[in-house]
Amino acid sequence: MTYTRVAAGEAGKPPQLHQLDAATAEFLLEHVRSLIKKATKDDGAPPARFADPDAHELFRQLYSGSSTQFLDATRRLAERLTEAMDGRTSEGLLVALRTESDDAEIIAGVLKLQTAAEHGAVLRQLESGDLQLATVTGMLERPGDLEKGALVAQSLKDGEVFCAERLSVRARYFPAALGIRRFAAAAPAAKAFFDTAQKVAPALVPQIARAWPSIEPDHTREVLARLGDQVPELTPQLQEQIVEVLETYPEPVAWLDTRRKVKETYTVGGITLSGPIEEMRRQVSRVQTPEGPWQLMLDCTDEPVPSHSASAVR
Repeated sequence: MTYTRVAAGEAGKPPQLHQLDAATAEFLLEHVRSLIKKATKDDGAPPARFADPDAHELFRQLYSGSSTQFLDATRRLAERLTEAMDGRTSEGLLVALRTESDDAEIIAGVLKLQTAAEHGAVLRQLESGDLQLATVTGMLERPGDLEKGALVAQSLKDGEVFCAERLSVRARYFPAALGIRRFAAAAPAAKAFFDTAQKVAPALVPQIARAWPSIEPDHTREVLARLGDQVPELTPQLQEQIVEVLETYPEPVAWLDTRRKVKETYTVGGITLSGPIEEMRRQVSRVQTPEGPWQLMLDCTDEPVPSHSASAVR
């Protein structure tokens, strides 16, 4: 394990290997466990991939290289990161580590830890049994709150990497600097798919929505091919157009979880009409009147009866 300070426009000192006490080692291991748990949850994104062969090689050196290679890879990754940072990014510690999981799986990678609070306090138990209140400064992020980290592991295919999920638009410099390409998680991927289908083939969306639940989750092209088997009008050419659009998203759509229930929504002024997409496409229609305005029409067998609620004072 080693760490080096990273800040915009500053070169950190050459990293050195460090021995850790048990408490510090457990602190870092808990960060690793938390990141992997988030990366592998059912509604998470598929593993990210290295888009840069040089970055892939640096992580390979973290994973299986000699001590010299490990330190050199850390230095070069830190340089890549600081070059991508600017006045909007927070300085911190880039921690590089190689360890074993609780299941004896080899894991290696980097965590960017930054200050979560300038000042804090802890309770320490003295040998006498008394409690002592002590102040601490520069408290680092707690495990589970980590926003930026990347790990390779035995369980991943070559070229794949777990990347921290809590990435805001401002924090996208982190995977970009490390040559990592992240993909959309399940919910935004399904949304992007239907948004794109609406743009590319709007007339086919009702049929696609009906077929969607019967398709097994899979890579985007495979899902589209199976949808094409059930919706012949969804030709290979249209499928390729949809794939091309989905690949332009900041986090491209590589996997579609067809178990996701997709909701469709219309918003008109302060009125919202929404529901499962297959029912919306069956019961709601849009028409443009000869005068120009649009109308939404909802078909229902029973007489619609309004209900009312009140919100807080405006």
